Amino acid sequence: MSRSTNQVRNTLVRFHNEIIDFCNFISPTDAEHKRRETAFDRLAKIIISVFPKAKILPFGSFATRLYLPHADVDLVLLEPDYNPLTLMNKLAKQLMKMNDKYEDINVIRSAKVP
Repeated sequence: MSRSTNQVRNTLVRFHNEIIDFCNFISPTDAEHKRRETAFDRLAKIIISVFPKAKILPFGSFATRLYLPHADVDLVLLEPDYNPLTLMNKLAKQLMKMNDKYEDINVIRSAKVP
């Protein structure tokens, strides 16, 4: 809790300030977000190398910057020439070949985008 919040006497204002302090504490810094963007961009380049027609878009908490420190990075991969299962399996195999970068890849066939 910030010093300015500790000095507030009005309980309602203090509670408001505590919420703001917590949001600032839990929100990603610009450097943290940049690391995630770099990882996303690196993965997008790999995907494009395998599927040149693909379109890769972030969504969810990463896209809105509302993620928690250990959250994943959600992306959607659109590729008109492959069915989704073939697409996922081919991409997973390609990523596993790059064992210095990716070590635990799970194809989640039943994942749904709300």
